[in-house]
Amino acid sequence: MPTSNHFLFTTSWDDGHPLDIRLAELLDKYNLRGTFYIPATNAEGRDTIVGSDLRDLASTFEIGGHTFHHIYLDKLDLRRASQEIVAGKDYLEQKIGKSIAGFCYPGGKYNQNIRKLVINAGFEYARTIANFSLTPGNDVYQLSTTLQFFNHGKLTYIKNYLDNIYLNGINFPLLFTCLSSSNLSARLDRILEFSIKHGGIFHLWGHSWEIEQQQAWKLLDAFFARTNSLLDKNIRIDNHQIARIITSETVQ
Repeated sequence: MPTSNHFLFTTSWDDGHPLDIRLAELLDKYNLRGTFYIPATNAEGRDTIVGSDLRDLASTFEIGGHTFHHIYLDKLDLRRASQEIVAGKDYLEQKIGKSIAGFCYPGGKYNQNIRKLVINAGFEYARTIANFSLTPGNDVYQLSTTLQFFNHGKLTYIKNYLDNIYLNGINFPLLFTCLSSSNLSARLDRILEFSIKHGGIFHLWGHSWEIEQQQAWKLLDAFFARTNSLLDKNIRIDNHQIARIITSETVQ
């Protein structure tokens, strides 16, 4: 895993909302990489990206699975959960004309049986919603992240930390850095500064529909601009590359 002189930066975005196109344009503006986890449809009632927009997105960014209907898998029996995982993968591969490697658990809801279903479906890795990590762990089917692009209250951050403390790489100093401010812009800047200083993989994740809901596009643009000014282009990666790093180190 990257050390203090080895820093990498990645982003990922869930739910496949049509505003992912705007998000992709912003990433491209600053030469940043991202992985988009997309369901075919969303049982919560939100629109999903389709047609040429989906194909255009896949031509520039990595696309990952997010089930077919965006359903929390821990609420389903294993047969139905498997169908959701496989159908979502088949749908995306048919629409974009190439295989996909990654999966993201909707709502971060999973268990070891769900993890096995993701493996059996042919995915190479899976991402969780665990925050406060610069070392995503040694299990490619439980990749953790650094921070969600959403201005949660402090209790929500503490709960996320405690819920996921069992995962390798969950970092208390990152939680402390996050809690030192109630302002999302300051949180992002401080955690990025901490990450560059100590090394590792900074993994920002979120939802384009939440960015719109929060009216936070200017804030994200400003953060991406700062990030672009600080980072060499060769340290910007997608989520699949994280999994490959972990896999290669495990083999070694």
